[in-house]
Amino acid sequence: MKIRSLWRAFLYGLLSVTLSHPAYCDDTAIFRPTPIEKAPVIDGHLDEDIWAVAFEMKDFIVIEPDTKKPGAYQTRVRMAYDKRALYLGIINEQPADTQVRRISARDRKWMGRDAIRVVLDPSGQGRYGYLFEVALGGALSDGTLQPEWHYSLNWDGPWVAATSSDENHWYAELAIPWDIMEWPDREGERQIGIFFRRQVSHLGEYWGFPPIPFNAAVFLSDLAKMEVVDINPRGRLTFYPYISADFNGMTQERKESIGTDVFWQPFSNMLVSATLNPDFGQVENDKVVVNFGATETLFQEKRPFFLEGNDIFETNGLRLIHTRRIGAPPDTPVLSPGETISKQPSISDIVAAVKITGQKENLRYGVMAASEDDNDFTISGDHEVSVSGREFYAARALYESNGAGRGTVALGYLGTLARHGTEDAWVHAFDGTWQSKGKRYRLETQLAVSDTKGEKGFAWNGRASYTPQSGTEYRIDLDYLDDAFDINDMGYMVRNDRFKFYGYYKTYHYDLPGFKRLSYSISARGEVNDRLLSMRYQGLLYIKFHNLTTLITELAYMPATWDDLNSFGNGDYRRKAGYTAGSSWMSDQSKLLSVYISPRVYTEDNGGVSKRLRVAMDVAPLDIWQIHLSFTYYDRQDWILWQEENRMNGFDADQLGFSLGSNIRISRNQEVRLGIQWVGIDAKGKTAYRIDPDGFLTESGEDADARSFDYAEFSTQIRYKYEFAPLSDLFVVYSRGSLVYWDALSKRDDFGDLFRDSCEDRDVDRFLVKVRYRF
Repeated sequence: MKIRSLWRAFLYGLLSVTLSHPAYCDDTAIFRPTPIEKAPVIDGHLDEDIWAVAFEMKDFIVIEPDTKKPGAYQTRVRMAYDKRALYLGIINEQPADTQVRRISARDRKWMGRDAIRVVLDPSGQGRYGYLFEVALGGALSDGTLQPEWHYSLNWDGPWVAATSSDENHWYAELAIPWDIMEWPDREGERQIGIFFRRQVSHLGEYWGFPPIPFNAAVFLSDLAKMEVVDINPRGRLTFYPYISADFNGMTQERKESIGTDVFWQPFSNMLVSATLNPDFGQVENDKVVVNFGATETLFQEKRPFFLEGNDIFETNGLRLIHTRRIGAPPDTPVLSPGETISKQPSISDIVAAVKITGQKENLRYGVMAASEDDNDFTISGDHEVSVSGREFYAARALYESNGAGRGTVALGYLGTLARHGTEDAWVHAFDGTWQSKGKRYRLETQLAVSDTKGEKGFAWNGRASYTPQSGTEYRIDLDYLDDAFDINDMGYMVRNDRFKFYGYYKTYHYDLPGFKRLSYSISARGEVNDRLLSMRYQGLLYIKFHNLTTLITELAYMPATWDDLNSFGNGDYRRKAGYTAGSSWMSDQSKLLSVYISPRVYTEDNGGVSKRLRVAMDVAPLDIWQIHLSFTYYDRQDWILWQEENRMNGFDADQLGFSLGSNIRISRNQEVRLGIQWVGIDAKGKTAYRIDPDGFLTESGEDADARSFDYAEFSTQIRYKYEFAPLSDLFVVYSRGSLVYWDALSKRDDFGDLFRDSCEDRDVDRFLVKVRYRF
């Protein structure tokens, strides 16, 4: 009855809201940059003659907080272009003593500094986009966008930018080549979607044109239009070879690798890419994550080939393609009784992969194929067994229509095939999106079927959102997977056999007395199959004060539910009702030292009350030197972990983790990065449980302390990078890491011992030199 009453209240609120202003859209905002014959030198100084006569726009409005007021300082964007690229010269009025200059690694998110962002939509119809950002000092960020707000900073493009400053201004100069983006097949005049955003860090504000606030229902569909003629976004043929030498200090083995990526744009609306022997991106470590549960940890892709043009393969529902599957550890061979694996590969070498993406009028498409090499396993120390490499295939088609006054419609298909020797895993998925003409309503849905190991499965999801006015949103998500549905051969999902629902209401308020921004949300989410697997009712309050400090407070209640995963198939057990209460406070990020503090208290599966404290600091000793330091401490009471069969153990555990990141920009093209991650757990067995026939965790009387353990994981990497040209680099990298576990007989008593032992032990000890160059 409580759930039914909640949904009645939610639906009543949805129907009773007064319709108000639609999202921003000004069809008259058309920019016509100045065509030029000679490109400017990109040095951050707008001293060429072209910048004195180039087309200029300057109507920037405050979009965060959404006050709709003009920016406090003038911003002038001057625009020019030729057949090769778009050129932007941006004059940012601002006194020198308020300018915030931070020079960081590429794609550093949410950093307090002054910056300019440009978003381009080559389709001109809100179908996809590219973002380019340069911060004062020259640090770059770039990425891709999908409707409406979904963006990723994984993509890197070969564009250039530079900045400079004086007593009353700072300047940005950008050159964005046309041929690094995908384009519709069109000749002559083109209308391109465009958006500018200025970050003014000491005010804690963002200004934009067109003025699309952060809380708007749509973004890509509301970009302004830029009109250009006779550009030439075709003919790109790029070779991206690499050579690396890798020394493994654990095995004393040395390995040399050579490979290449090739990108060819035979037409403006088509990109053909291929890769031979790609590496797994060893120049960046994955994040250290402790996971004792049954759910796989999701790691992000880092290889250029799989990032370029990959957005077409993403859908708003399921993650049907997780490219980290390609090149992952190989399938294990079938063993005879008594045999064991003595040595196995940690990854699968990829022989080759190819991808074609493009568009024709309203149709966008993509196909991809990849093949792994065979892998050798050493069995019982005396003979080898070869396992055939896997093959992966994907095909995507997406039809998008503006609907001629009836809103926008998109219909798509995505199919995948993963081949494992004699076994094939198929997935077919169909998706659709509709957005009303006024952009207040948006519907998304997806239907998918899988055929894995002879079993067919089914999935469906749907999402509906309603934005009656800027700053207010209602949303409902529904998601169903049957017990045979499986996409994990090529995609990623946490689990199947469940129906998931999520509904929330969110609203924003600005310039209230004492507050720069205030927003709050209420939500309910849950999962069910034949039992209630999870349920969470949550309220969240966000406050940004005029001194630019931020406070976030969260309170959630979870009723009693069932866990059918974390006993690893040894019985479902009941989780007691519980709660979560926490807050986060963040100081002004524009200062040389900013601090983040987040205490939280929550309940464990069987009622234990645990506490967590997270503290982080960002320090800028110099403009060219950024340091991030964070600590996380858990005091866990009756932490439930599976042991064997239907036995679960409750542990009282202390967990401490820290990370240190240091980035020094020695010069414009030289960078030194240090990353250290460590986590340690001291777990003392408290109570031994068995899952009884009714699903309760009942005390078994067994010795819980005998299962006490200590765990530590350590990872460090120091990396030197020299940039010859955009996306052409030399890397010198040293990586070291360990994962250690001690049982009750050899437990360590404090974190000092844990840290010392994990540093002295080694599972990873590698020295890598890698050169990649873009021709």
